[in-house]
Amino acid sequence: MNCALSGEIASDPVISPRSGAIFERLLVEKYVSSSGTDPITDEPLSVDDLIPVNVQSAKYVAPKPPAFNSIPSMLSTFQNEWDSLALEVFTLRKQLHKSREELSAALYHQDAAVRVAARAIKERDEAKQALQELSIAIGTSGSGSATSPVIDSNGKEKHSDGQVENAMAPPAELISKARESLFLLHKSQKPSLPVASNQQISIKFNSSISSHPFKKVSASYYNSKSSTLVLGSSTGAIALIRLDDNNSLVKYSKSAHKGMDVGSILMIQYEEEIQPIVSHLNGAIIIGDNLTKFPRTDGDKLAISSLIRHPSVETLFIIVYENGSWSLNDSSKLQTLYKNSSTIAGSVTSSDIHVDGALLALGNNLGEILIFDLATGSSISSIKSQYQNISSIKFAMNGYWLLVASASESESSSLEVFDLRKEPVSIHSIEFTNKIVDFFIDPSSTVIITLDSSDSLSLHRYTKKGKVWSDRAFSIEVDTALHGLQLVTSAETAGFKESGEVKFVGVGQNSSVLEYQLEYSS
Repeated sequence: MNCALSGEIASDPVISPRSGAIFERLLVEKYVSSSGTDPITDEPLSVDDLIPVNVQSAKYVAPKPPAFNSIPSMLSTFQNEWDSLALEVFTLRKQLHKSREELSAALYHQDAAVRVAARAIKERDEAKQALQELSIAIGTSGSGSATSPVIDSNGKEKHSDGQVENAMAPPAELISKARESLFLLHKSQKPSLPVASNQQISIKFNSSISSHPFKKVSASYYNSKSSTLVLGSSTGAIALIRLDDNNSLVKYSKSAHKGMDVGSILMIQYEEEIQPIVSHLNGAIIIGDNLTKFPRTDGDKLAISSLIRHPSVETLFIIVYENGSWSLNDSSKLQTLYKNSSTIAGSVTSSDIHVDGALLALGNNLGEILIFDLATGSSISSIKSQYQNISSIKFAMNGYWLLVASASESESSSLEVFDLRKEPVSIHSIEFTNKIVDFFIDPSSTVIITLDSSDSLSLHRYTKKGKVWSDRAFSIEVDTALHGLQLVTSAETAGFKESGEVKFVGVGQNSSVLEYQLEYSS
């Protein structure tokens, strides 16, 4: 009778009524006294519960088998035991090796997770630092050619025509909140194209969309929320084209100012609907189908350069005047929230708002770009372009590039890319022998499409790895004379998120609309 604890033959065996196992009395009594449970089942057990076993020793003990008295047999037995031990050691070593591999893999995954987290934290800190450097650099730069507004004896701003501007402060809280939400949105998106550096990108013509609603286009604008392209004509009429599966003309409106060109056109929220807003060359600003006139603080006396919509506040838009003054306006209240009456030398020829909605850039016909802080209304930086006649300026989606197209008197032109993170400096320039009509940069800020006066579409590419520019990586000729380009795809477009689809339209001077998209080689 072998003891269940020691494995040896019990000299004074007892049985546990809980497990039915046999134990050496001395060993089990010590165990039960200390734990109060059965060693096998852990059930409650006392010393008194143990049942003794009466074992009567035989008077004569039988001798061991002859095999155990033979030295060769004993050596064979020892050899078998040794072999068993060797096999057991081998098995243990094999299990140890497997455990080490599993531990190594687990440590590798843990280390990789730590590196990913550290990289994310580093990118966050770099983005914060870049934003701080951008703010500091812009804030400490010169004010360019902006002239101070005239101040009267009462301390109020005075217009050149003698009118006194009401003391209005910019809606700083509205601008700041919108900027914070847009910054977080753009930081989370990280748009990119699904193409390697050695793959080619080309421009593919898809189809002709519109049916020529009028003879001559004077302005165009695309609203991504409603997928609607708005065209303004030389007669003052406007047309709305829905760029969806049908690509249909959904609305055509005649103007209250017949024969007056549409100077600039947008789509903003008015009366809880997204409606077009139009500025005419006579200074009138008209909103919606009811032809509601937006009241201007200057009485329609100043010539308008452009209308600009805020990226996220759908009722907020900017009126930029040719003399360099500008105003923040609320379409829902038909009210001017703030008017900046400072003027600049020359005439404003182009303007754009930063993707975070906090900066306004104005370019004039003297080769100067001024950047304003919308939250304070102050001019915070100035940039000089290569040529005098600035035709277009646009902020890139990455938040720190400003693209400037300018032309010389001899029609040669240049597209410059300025980095705003430090002192604004041109990091790249693309030269043209013809005038740049229009351009745009895709949501990933790696592809620029230009349209020049020879009706040529050119693709220029930036590879982040190595910071390499490839100018005119692809070009095609357009049969129709184009008035401008409109980027249809945004970082939030489903096709761009899923497959990197980038679509844009070319608006013909005859109001035709041609759809193109980027094509990636396999």
